[in-house]
Amino acid sequence: MRNFSLIILGNIALESSMPLLFAVGGLAGLYLAPLSWLATLPIAVQMAAGTVCSIPFSNLMARYSRRAGFILSGITMILGGFISAIAIYLYSFILLLGGHFLIGISMVGVNFLRYAAAESVPKNRAATASSILLASGIIGVIIGSELYGQGNNLRFELPFVGIYLIISAIGGCAALAFSQLNGGFRYSIYQIDSDVSKTSGFAFIISNPSLFFGIVAMVLGHAIMIIVMSAASIASAGYGLGNSETGMLIGAHLVAMFAPGMITGMLISKMGANRIILLGAILNLAGFLTGLISETKMIILGAPLIFAGLGWNFMFLGGTHIINGMSDGMDKVRVQGASETLLALVSMVFALASGGIYELLGWVGLIFVVTIMTLLTIALLFIHAYLMPNIVDKSV
Repeated sequence: MRNFSLIILGNIALESSMPLLFAVGGLAGLYLAPLSWLATLPIAVQMAAGTVCSIPFSNLMARYSRRAGFILSGITMILGGFISAIAIYLYSFILLLGGHFLIGISMVGVNFLRYAAAESVPKNRAATASSILLASGIIGVIIGSELYGQGNNLRFELPFVGIYLIISAIGGCAALAFSQLNGGFRYSIYQIDSDVSKTSGFAFIISNPSLFFGIVAMVLGHAIMIIVMSAASIASAGYGLGNSETGMLIGAHLVAMFAPGMITGMLISKMGANRIILLGAILNLAGFLTGLISETKMIILGAPLIFAGLGWNFMFLGGTHIINGMSDGMDKVRVQGASETLLALVSMVFALASGGIYELLGWVGLIFVVTIMTLLTIALLFIHAYLMPNIVDKSV
């Protein structure tokens, strides 16, 4: 339990940086960007780091240990925050992008913590461990929101410097927690798995139907959530809602994403990962249909946001449990790296696409798009369950 507790502490620390990063990234970009439309580029670069670095990061942990990888995650946040603060002083947009890329590498480490949490407990408690880790993120969000206010109160002659230095300090706290990990977290997969496969993670996923359908459903659920969340604040303004109402809607969405983690693991243990993924997709569909038929502004916006959060939690943890069910070894490491690359790519692409979809179709049109995506997800799950019921995947 010691390692599990340290992983939770490290996760809370790193997750507390998220409110700061998404608040300051665009503002600092607007402050330094040569053109206003480049203001969100620091956040896009941060997300791009996940696409580029997920597989190398997974391989690094396989070679040098989980502990080494997570310490590196904390160190890159220290460096990224510090370099971003220097970028403000030097008025360098390029340096700011470099700082956010390093922070993005740190966020890659955050994504692997749910696998480490499952590895730190007995197999029969793995789903619960991943769920508790995800739920702990809500503590980080609360802490981060408070830190953002404190960062704005720090007296530096230039804006945003205090917030970036707080981000560096967060990275230091996380690195300290991860440095205390012991036992198997200090060993590499190469020391444990002598039969190192050369199969890529993507090829392994495609060749194993249970993995393929589970991960595709998880990635689609993530894409749906990103589209809805990214356009929410713009849509709120379009419907004439004030900052307090918008903040309440976003807060409800974040609670819906993280809070169910306390019970999702237990539900997976009782019902199975595939049924939980399907339940998540059905929750998405219920929320989107409610938003489409309602005439009340708060329901039109709130129902899709809240149910997209709930659906994401079930689909994300269901997919994670399917990956955790694989036999330990390099194939599992490569699948983890491949799945995180897909999630990072989806985050980057659909965060950018969301604004265009909203601009072209409006909020109702956007909800219609994610409704179609949800129906596609449900169809894929039914194909796997009823048209391919006899396929047994020996790897998961």
